[in-house]
Amino acid sequence: MKIGPNIVSIEFEGEQTPQAIMERFLGEVIPKVLEFSPDLILWSVGLDSAMGDPLGGLGNLPSSFYTMIRGLRLALPNTRHGGLLEGGYDELRWLTCLPPALLALHERPQDTIDRCKAFSLYRRAFTPQI
Repeated sequence: MKIGPNIVSIEFEGEQTPQAIMERFLGEVIPKVLEFSPDLILWSVGLDSAMGDPLGGLGNLPSSFYTMIRGLRLALPNTRHGGLLEGGYDELRWLTCLPPALLALHERPQDTIDRCKAFSLYRRAFTPQI
């Protein structure tokens, strides 16, 4: 569902694999955001999208939150990013998913050390090919 020219929203039906979520993020979200080239990105860090959440449970892993946020920060190094915490109905998900999301939001885009091993699988998709 698209609400406006500066909003990217993709919908899923039921629980997904982390790989399926990342494929849609890379294939649908990244091209639109790069085309728009925003000055500011506000992340809705919905922890109810974490795998195992009793109400949402979309299928995101802790590494999913880090990879999406960190990757887009690398792809758009001059764009400011902020996050809003919403959703999440299991304290275990807060403890496992929130730290990677916060780290990705606060880590400098030029840092060369990737703190999440899963991120290395997708790093090339976010950085310009030379």
